[in-house]
Amino acid sequence: DARLVSAYTLQFISKSLENLTENIRNKYENIKIVYAGGVMSNKIIQSSLSDRFDNVFFASPEFSTDNACGVALLAYKKFEK
Repeated sequence: DARLVSAYTLQFISKSLENLTENIRNKYENIKIVYAGGVMSNKIIQSSLSDRFDNVFFASPEFSTDNACGVALLAYKKFEK
């Protein structure tokens, strides 16, 4: 079922980011962390991180879009040269 796959994927990403954040915090204690990017605009992922950690912030949606278009444009410009 597509819903189960989606839920599993979001849980997997959330747990991976929680582990990453915990490792960063173990090394740098109360460092502020800003998450940005297309995946980070997901409310489920944001909630899982916000509920578990202090000093985590998320870029506004206009700064958290998918960067695939930008990467494609850069590749095109490089290819033109």
